[in-house]
Amino acid sequence: MKAHHPSAFDDAAPMERRGRRTNETLLRLDERDALLVAIARRFYGGLSRRETAHMLRRSWLLYQQGRWRRTSSELKPPHDAETLDAALWHLLWIKDYVPSEMTIRRALAYL
Repeated sequence: MKAHHPSAFDDAAPMERRGRRTNETLLRLDERDALLVAIARRFYGGLSRRETAHMLRRSWLLYQQGRWRRTSSELKPPHDAETLDAALWHLLWIKDYVPSEMTIRRALAYL
């Protein structure tokens, strides 16, 4: 049997994190969901959740593949604060990922 060499982490408290999201991830998801609800109310007010999720995801993907590539390094959105582009910039700034329509519909359940 090999000799055990002491580690700098021998006295560290064990963390059971397997299969669980970190607090930072949960906060980012909550922020994203709140922003999705605000966007849906402001820009897609008269539509159903399904239509809203479909149209929002399509706009989100188009923005991610186009303008986001040029503006992702900015510290604040280069668009007018009242536009959909500014809201999409904030969503991608939280996490550079566009979720599925089902995930967006789940977030919109709080409408």
